[in-house]
Order: sequence, then C-alpha cells, then structure tokens
Amino acid sequence: IIQPPTIDNTGSYNPSKSGTPEEFGREVSVTPTIEELEGITYAIGTTNVEFTAKDKYGRVNSCVVPVVVEDTELPQWSQPAGSTSPLLCGSIIKLQTEKDKCTAFFKYALPIATDNCKVLTPQTPSHPAEGFNYPAGMTVVEYKVLDSAANAAKCEFHIDVKDIQAPTITCDPEVISVLPNNIGIDGKGQCTDKAMVNYKCVAADNCEDKQTFSCNIPTGSQLGVGSYKITCDTTDQAGHKSSFTIDAKVDDRSPPVFLSCPSAPITHTIMDGDSFGPMWQIPKAVDNSCEPPTVSESKNRKPGDFMSPGSHQITYTATDKSGNSAPECTFLVTVIDHRAPTINNCPTKNIVVAADMHATVARATWTAINATDTNGNLLVAQNIDKLPKSGMHFHVGINPVEFKFKSLVSGKESSCQFSVIVNDAERPVPLKQATDTSMFKCTKSGEYVKNHRQCGGLFLTLKSRNGHLNNLGDVVPYSGPVRCCNDNFECRGDDMYKACLPKV
Repeated sequence: IIQPPTIDNTGSYNPSKSGTPEEFGREVSVTPTIEELEGITYAIGTTNVEFTAKDKYGRVNSCVVPVVVEDTELPQWSQPAGSTSPLLCGSIIKLQTEKDKCTAFFKYALPIATDNCKVLTPQTPSHPAEGFNYPAGMTVVEYKVLDSAANAAKCEFHIDVKDIQAPTITCDPEVISVLPNNIGIDGKGQCTDKAMVNYKCVAADNCEDKQTFSCNIPTGSQLGVGSYKITCDTTDQAGHKSSFTIDAKVDDRSPPVFLSCPSAPITHTIMDGDSFGPMWQIPKAVDNSCEPPTVSESKNRKPGDFMSPGSHQITYTATDKSGNSAPECTFLVTVIDHRAPTINNCPTKNIVVAADMHATVARATWTAINATDTNGNLLVAQNIDKLPKSGMHFHVGINPVEFKFKSLVSGKESSCQFSVIVNDAERPVPLKQATDTSMFKCTKSGEYVKNHRQCGGLFLTLKSRNGHLNNLGDVVPYSGPVRCCNDNFECRGDDMYKACLPKV
C-alpha cells in the first residue's frame, strides 16, 4: 500500500515514498510509516488502513485507505493422489457398445479441484465416476466448481459410444399361397389369376425398442402363380443393415373343368372315295387361373382323322399351366367300313401271247395278284385253287380271267378282270424228208400222247359260255396219258405244264 501524500502550510510536501520532500513549510509526521507498511499481507476482501498526520504543534488529521484484495485465480483440476490415468478434461473417450446392448460401461478417476483460496462443493454429473453404462452416441460429462470468489472452472470430456452391432430381422423362411378356386363343376364362376401372400417378420436392434423394416413385396400383396424372392431390409440409426430373403410361392392346385363332353357314342360310316374320318366337337375347358388350359387327345387324334373300322375310345385331358389335370373326357367313336378291297397288281390290259410251236397252247405270266382291305388284311382271291395261275399254258383263243376279293371288314367285293389271248401264228410247213414224217408221226395209238400235246401239269378245262368257245373253266390237275406216242419224244416241262416234245 502506498502512503497517502500529506501537506501542511508550515511543513513540507512528500508526494511519494521515493520522492524528495519539498520544503515549503513545517514538517508533518505520518503513521503508519512506509517502513511499517512494507511486507504486510492482506486477506481477501477489503481492509481499511487509517493514516494519521500530525504536525509539530500536535494538530492531527487522518484518512482511511481501503485495501481491496480480489481472487482472480481459477480453480485447478488434477487427478487424485495415486492415480496413474491421464486427466480426462478436454478429451474424447471412444467406446463400442457391448453385445446385445446399446451401452458401454466406463469408469474413471474422479478429478480433484484445488484453489488458492477456498473451493466450494463442486457440481458433479449424474454419471458416477465409479462406473456407468453410457448410451450409444456422444455423452458430455461436465464437472463444475466455484471458489469463494465465485471463480468458476469446469472439467468437461466427451464419451463417444459407437454402435457396432447390426440389427436382426427374422421372417417366415417359406410361404406358400394357393390360388382360389371359384370355378364350379359346371364351369361357371369368377376366375382369378392372383392369390394373397402373407408373411411375418420381426426386426430387433440393441438400440431400438421398435426396429422398423421394409420389404420389396409387402405382406398382403396379390401375386400370380409362380415363385418369388421377397427381400426384407432393416437399418438401424448407426447405418448397419441386415436382410432376410423369403422364398414365396403361389400354387395353383385346382384342376380345370370341362364345359362339355359328348355323352353318346359317335358313329361314322366310311364309303369308297371318302377323304375324311369321323367328326366331333373338341371339348372345351376352363380353369380357375383365367388362362385357357391345354386340351389334348391321348393319341393326338383330331376330328376328321381316318380311323380303322371298329370302336375307338377318344380320351381328352385338360391341363393348366401348373400341371393340374381335369378328370378325363371320354367317349366312343364307332367306325363302320363300307369300302371295297384294294386290288394289287391287276393287269391294266389283256395279256396277248403266241401259241407254242406245233401246239395250240401258250404260257402266260403276270405278277401275283392280291388285295388288301382297309384294315390292312392281305386278301386271297376267292376259289384261288380253281383260278388260273401265272405260268400256266392257255389254249388258243380268248381266255377270260377274273380274280374276286372280299373285304374281311366291310364284306364288299372287288374284282380283277383281264383276258389271256393266245394267237396261233404258226403256218403249216411242208415235209421235206422222210425222217420228218417219222419223227412227228405217232407210232403208237391208244393211251399215248400225241406229239406236242399236254402230258402233265395243270389243266384248264374248256367250256362254252355266252356262245363262245375256249372260255376257261376250272383249273384241274392233268389226268390224261403221260407217255408219248413217238419214241423220239418225251414228256417234259414244269409243274404248270408238260408236253411231249422232241428229246434233247
């Protein structure tokens, strides 16, 4: 404290401790002196120091100088004695959430506040230093303290808890919905091509009481027949994402329904020249899925297709795109065949041959003649044993030939008619030598065969028909003599025809 200046009209003026008094009057004594004031410590607050000035005449005057001591020093923070951990004030502590929790446990040494004067009771946070489960996010921990001079100091640090756990989502792994069947057995009703798909999901998170989720196909959606992948996602506030995939399927388990099916048998008669078979209406069917089912016949037969004579069971099935089949639509088709047989290899014109030399017969041949009916049966000509055969000898003249065939299916007949015409083109030849006469002259009579005449094989009988000679009768085995009348001849030929011919 500085001693206040004094003045007297007879003393001297001393403006300061270090100044030189100016003598302009009488001296004045002041107490306390400068020396007495040195080294005095004043308490916080205001201390009044009274100065007294006295001249030599004993006159006294005084003044009071207030000494004000202010505390401007802030309290200081430090770790408690024995603590080795650093002071947390001003720092950020990074933590991670514990498993299945949205908090992280943390404890620390309680910071101690000290002051040059007196520290009042500090204000502590609600999180005890002995340990606390801090929630995910940023938590500010703040300690405040005031000293007796109201100087405030705070120790503030941040606890940053990071949520590292992803949310969970669980759904029905597989859901199957069935397409409604609103089609009655009469085929009437309202079809539908969709079914409602419902499923359940539960999402949870360590930091959320009600974790939300979203799906690409919401529950309750109407979906068509088929398979679907439904993906449901959930994301927590920390940005962690989890997904669940549901295998969804919409089945159609209802079979189609035939609107109609022929109840009475269908009869069809095949006539010669027909180019089509039996006719009927293809049954129609409907399905609950609104898509027309596929209607097919078991053997791919269609109306108008040719069918063999007899009874045929026609079976139709109706199948929808899911493979469901309606009860079969079955009915009978009876085919009656009125067609004649088809003849194969019938000669298109008469067969004309010349008689053998020195004979009244000639051999005629043709391709074997047969026939088939509409069922493919190979038919044999009627009375085949009595009909001429290819390779036989025919008599000079017109020899009508007829093969008749009868269908085993319809009973109708077809015939193949042609004629074998044997012409005698040989002119008489005059004999030049006696040996010619003896050679071609029969030397024996009775049961002997003349030269160039038949002596074996099969024999075609001759009969008169319609006034014409040389018409063929039945085929019979040759029953006449077999020895030639001339020793220079012999009976030779084949199973069809043998004659007395010159020896070779």
